[in-house]
Amino acid sequence: MITSTEAQLKAITSKSEQLEGLMTGKIEEVRTLKRDRDDLERDVATLRARLEEAEGRFAGCQGELEHKTASLKTVADEYNRAQLLKKKYQNTLCELKGCPRVVVKIRDPSHYNGVQSSRPGSRHEWGAVCVADSCTVNVPSKSKSFVFDSVITPDDPQTAHDLFQQTNGPAMIHDVLTGVNVTIFTFGQRGAGKTFSLFGPSQADPNGFRADGLIDVFISSLFAAMEQNDVDCFTVKAQMLELNNDCIYDLFSDPNQVSEHGPRFEILRDDKGRVHVPGLQQVSVSKAQQLSQLFHWGVKTKDKRAHSASRVGRSHILFGCSVENYNKKGDFRRARLTFVDVTGGGTGAENAWINRTHQSLGDVISVLSTAANQQAPTADVTKQHVPYRNSKLTLLLSDALGGNCKTTMLCCLLPSPSLMEELLTALIYAFHLKCIQNQVSAYDIPADLQKLEEQMRSIDFSRR
Repeated sequence: MITSTEAQLKAITSKSEQLEGLMTGKIEEVRTLKRDRDDLERDVATLRARLEEAEGRFAGCQGELEHKTASLKTVADEYNRAQLLKKKYQNTLCELKGCPRVVVKIRDPSHYNGVQSSRPGSRHEWGAVCVADSCTVNVPSKSKSFVFDSVITPDDPQTAHDLFQQTNGPAMIHDVLTGVNVTIFTFGQRGAGKTFSLFGPSQADPNGFRADGLIDVFISSLFAAMEQNDVDCFTVKAQMLELNNDCIYDLFSDPNQVSEHGPRFEILRDDKGRVHVPGLQQVSVSKAQQLSQLFHWGVKTKDKRAHSASRVGRSHILFGCSVENYNKKGDFRRARLTFVDVTGGGTGAENAWINRTHQSLGDVISVLSTAANQQAPTADVTKQHVPYRNSKLTLLLSDALGGNCKTTMLCCLLPSPSLMEELLTALIYAFHLKCIQNQVSAYDIPADLQKLEEQMRSIDFSRR
């Protein structure tokens, strides 16, 4: 029994020793794990400190980045303003040299075949063009950029009174009253709003109200300026003609007389080289309302004669006012205010003559702009052959293009990608037009000089 008990004791002792050894190993493992845990805790604390430091640095860098971004945006805005101011100064300098002004008016292309209009971004995009600022039109797909005097987008107000301000209308009215000839003509694609801008809507709204066109605003401003300024007495005479298929029609004649008298009108130059059309009716008016009614009567005359057998498609329209006035000092001024609606071209036989007039207009602009870019002396430029007589339209515009006149083009655009060729043609014509230098001078005879001329005439008469 003792022997079995000893054997059990030895077994228990051996197992106890095994358990003690196993426990000793486990204790060592626990100590190792504790050391590892302590090391990990120290690493976590170190990483946490580094993370906090990195977060602090990131916050500082983010604040610095925002500051730098704001500074960069400020610099970019100042640069863009400086560039725009530079363009405006250059335009002003060109205008002082006698170069025509060009105002671009963009119609929303969504009105044409449902083209998507503007898209979000730092620049205004309308169909095929991008308006970088109030003077610049870019055509990204062709990598071309054009600078003009003013660019009116569909986002801008486009009423006739807004156009009057954008085209520098008040200054042009002042020029007319001081004896300087002024011409405003529209150019651009078909359907871009040329006639609408110049003439206004053809019909009144359901309430009977008909909005003014640019011509209406010029007429009212002209008579208002003569009443407000030092004009002592004045005379205003108006003429209006239609150019259709190279034939001239008098729009102040009876619209019921559709016999073909128009083709007999010819364009001549007087002894001073000024263009005129003998035989056109000149109607004297004394009030703005009379002149506006007369103008719209001429538009209705054109509409009534539109279905005449000799008419082909659409027409160019010219409306001119001769303004003579004496100021309170007795100085005599004479000038002509002219509006020309150059109709848009197109395809088909009925538009062939319109396309030819556009080509002739482009040839004249090209010759005059090339001469100006070569910085040739004025005498040499005037000796160059300018193909005015290739078209009656260019002959009628010869005073406005290279002559004694301050000229403004209202270039109307419909920037649909499907009309890219017409769009580029209009932009190129308008861009080259700004290079032309007109020879502008005022017809202003002081009262003393008038008395001297009268004395000389009386002396000549007495000698006879």
